[in-house]
Amino acid sequence: MTEYKCPYCRRSVFNTLGELGTHLSKTHGINKRRREKIYRRMGYGELR
Repeated sequence: MTEYKCPYCRRSVFNTLGELGTHLSKTHGINKRRREKIYRRMGYGELR
């Protein structure tokens, strides 16, 4: 199973990309477009 790490917190790990997305928007205030750019850079591609 893939673990999704928060690129900002380092210590936060999530089981699904959705959980990571929720965390990014709530904790770091990152919108959907910026999150998708981050996912691509981190190698998660177009997973939802």
